[in-house]
Amino acid sequence: MSLTTGAEYLQRLKDGRRVWLGGATVDDVTSHEGLMPAAREIAELYDLQHELPSRAALSVEHHGERCGRAFMPPCSAEQLVARREGFEVWARASLGMLGRSPDYMATCLTAFAANQKFFSARDNKGFAENLVRYHEDARRRDLCLSHTFAGPRTDKSKTVSGQGGSVATPLRIVGETDSGPIVRGMRSLATLAPLADELLVFGAGRPLEVGEEDYSISFAIPLDTPGLQLVCREPFTRKGSVDHPLASRFDEMDCVAIFEDLVVPWERVFVYRDVELDRNFKVATHFNEHVGQQVLARRAVKIELVLATAAAVVESTGLSKADEPRRRLGEIVTGLDVTKACLRAAEADAFTTDWGMWVPATEPVLAGLRVSKDVYASAVDTLRDLSASGLFMTPTSADLEGPLAAVIGQYYRGATMDGNERTRVYRLAWDLVGEAFGSRQVLFEKYFLGDPSRSYSAAWDRYDKDRLGGILEDALRGS
Repeated sequence: MSLTTGAEYLQRLKDGRRVWLGGATVDDVTSHEGLMPAAREIAELYDLQHELPSRAALSVEHHGERCGRAFMPPCSAEQLVARREGFEVWARASLGMLGRSPDYMATCLTAFAANQKFFSARDNKGFAENLVRYHEDARRRDLCLSHTFAGPRTDKSKTVSGQGGSVATPLRIVGETDSGPIVRGMRSLATLAPLADELLVFGAGRPLEVGEEDYSISFAIPLDTPGLQLVCREPFTRKGSVDHPLASRFDEMDCVAIFEDLVVPWERVFVYRDVELDRNFKVATHFNEHVGQQVLARRAVKIELVLATAAAVVESTGLSKADEPRRRLGEIVTGLDVTKACLRAAEADAFTTDWGMWVPATEPVLAGLRVSKDVYASAVDTLRDLSASGLFMTPTSADLEGPLAAVIGQYYRGATMDGNERTRVYRLAWDLVGEAFGSRQVLFEKYFLGDPSRSYSAAWDRYDKDRLGGILEDALRGS
């Protein structure tokens, strides 16, 4: 098989998966009004793989056929940069709004499979080979994957095994059959799962302790596997490309995955009852570094969208040369430049693993991830401040096309644009700052890789503190 098309992707989603939304099951996720728009956007991303010139950026030749570039481990500095350029093509096509575009999980799975030696060192049952074979199959079929790395947090003061009391709510192994282990429980944050081909379950979500081996299992399953149900949040999709240019297209659904005595085929199990491996796989496979490259490339596009919208709002008011608006826009530019600088520094200082895979430098990637989430949130706040009350005094597309069209054109015009154009700009701004869709985007970026406070604490923990002692000694020595 070769690169999938948008039509092939959409057809694969019609498999009888059990998706709950608004208290009812969804018969067809490709036609449900809350899920269909994002599915179509992802289909368009797949179609870009077949179009020139994006085909060269998004795919590579491998054993006589084209495959998605994100499924290939970068084996040189040039390939690492080329992978980022592919990320940027899809990010620009989706305006940075799809945090789980298919290249994200393709990169994640590739990082795991390319580090087979790490998994093999603690494995004598062939699970590491399962992971490699699965990666090859996902690459060959050009699958769209979702994942869930987190379990329920019923009580944050307790361990994983202590979450459920008498009922084990976190996903756990409850039995074995000749066909595979039986799992029961739930996992959260399965973003895009209703629109994915398969679900990758990896890690317990929190560090496991000795005695919690039942919670250590990683695997991949098709979304129509018996025993799996997805419970979706409320859709944030809104109708109308003029009134809601973003919310009408890019609401990638978040959901909870519930496993009810689901049998995982042995050939799809990658980690099994191994607490130590479960605790260390992200660091050992350089998970954050690899997916961080994709995230930073996407966030740069997303931040620039907010910047473009804010600049248009300022222009509409005739204040594009005033000091305060220029200062606020300059703050966004500075944050955007820092995000891009971290990305390029990570590529410039990349290192190679023992098995020849190039990895973006750790500290620039992690610094970029910490900074860029705040840059995006701050940029949205700036857009809100610059737009002010204009955000909720904006007509709709029905008004623009109705009997008052001429009046709106006269009274809603801006300093440099007519009423129609100004209305469209402010509708875009409202999607980013006023709609539930926009609020979800800020929240998604803030907690993308977990608790932000922990990421800053971890940065301090990793810092070479011996340097500080020398610096302090030099300062105190005086002249």
